[in-house]
Amino acid sequence: MSLHPLLLVRQPSPRLSEGILTHLSPRTADPPTLARSLAQWKAYVDVFRQRGWDVIEVEAADECPDGVFIEDAVVVFPGEPGVVMLVRSGSEERRKEYATAKSAVEEHLVKKRGFELVDFYDDKVDSTGHATMDGGDVLKVAKEKTVYVGLSGRTNKEGVEVIKREMGMKRGWKVVTVDMGGKGWLHLKSATTALPCGSHFLLAAMQGGASRPDSKTLRIKEEGETPWIEVAEDEGVAVVELGGKDVLLSSSAPRTKAQLEAQGWNVITADVADFEALEGCVTCLSVRVR
Repeated sequence: MSLHPLLLVRQPSPRLSEGILTHLSPRTADPPTLARSLAQWKAYVDVFRQRGWDVIEVEAADECPDGVFIEDAVVVFPGEPGVVMLVRSGSEERRKEYATAKSAVEEHLVKKRGFELVDFYDDKVDSTGHATMDGGDVLKVAKEKTVYVGLSGRTNKEGVEVIKREMGMKRGWKVVTVDMGGKGWLHLKSATTALPCGSHFLLAAMQGGASRPDSKTLRIKEEGETPWIEVAEDEGVAVVELGGKDVLLSSSAPRTKAQLEAQGWNVITADVADFEALEGCVTCLSVRVR
């Protein structure tokens, strides 16, 4: 039986405005509000529902301001069987999100879809107890069976070693480490993401005063290997594959929308401005299982 694509999401916490900021300053003129954030979140989820995705709402974590950014807690790799990783965040404040994420993963991915579980809190996976990773640092190009992992303030060398062992040595993925140190981005996917099948890599414009990234500084692809698109707005760097030529993009990036449409993509937009004010984007609001 063919399964529908699955979306894991978590409603925003009433404490959303207290979320951790690392590179952006608090938005004082028009700060996020719970009512508006919830409306934006529901509209975002509806984009997937309307396309036939099964939506699973992970148990609310009202005590966790950043809990809505569920992608940071769960990393999914396609395959037969697929692999799902429950990671230990490099932010101690965000580790409270783990328990509810684990319950959802075990029920909907491991039990119902046969995924293999790799849990950073399992001594057999990380005997040191020090490996950290955020899902925002993990960029997969499944067609090439390649994963790029950002070494950042949230993802350490021990965390990268877990992926190298579990996905590289055991399952044949190519694992490429990208050193994000000192470049001024929270995560790897704050600076770059890939369009479906890795056809293009997108590069952020200039996030939080950081220097403009390029393929040489990111060391993701050799020059000439894959076309790069330097997006017109920071918010335009994040794209979500919806199926076929459809991609989801923030409505805050109209010029990037035009860039992608010129490349032949059908661009659907969602207003996620309240989450962008907290260093979030259209990718980190969900975990997609295809």
